[in-house]
Amino acid sequence: MALKSIEIMENEKVLENVLDNEDYFRQSLLNLKDIPIVGDVRGTGYFWGVELVKNQVTKETWAGEDAERLLPGYVSPEMFPTRSHLSLGRPGDPVVQLARH
Repeated sequence: MALKSIEIMENEKVLENVLDNEDYFRQSLLNLKDIPIVGDVRGTGYFWGVELVKNQVTKETWAGEDAERLLPGYVSPEMFPTRSHLSLGRPGDPVVQLARH
């Protein structure tokens, strides 16, 4: 099964597609740093993380009920139009993981 998956990825040129679009995706995500609650953006290819903070200068993070309200209640629905997959990680963790479809 693993070999068939590799064959499909090669035939569909999945890696080439990622490499062709990586710069555009990276720049789009780096532009998020202009948003006051974005502390950091890091990643490669189509797998990225966006750290959300209360304060960009001090890097104070969201925690507890604030994090629970912000992440699933606001950030997740906003990602739907971008065709990006969103993972919120551990409960209360202020890092959003993104993967492009």
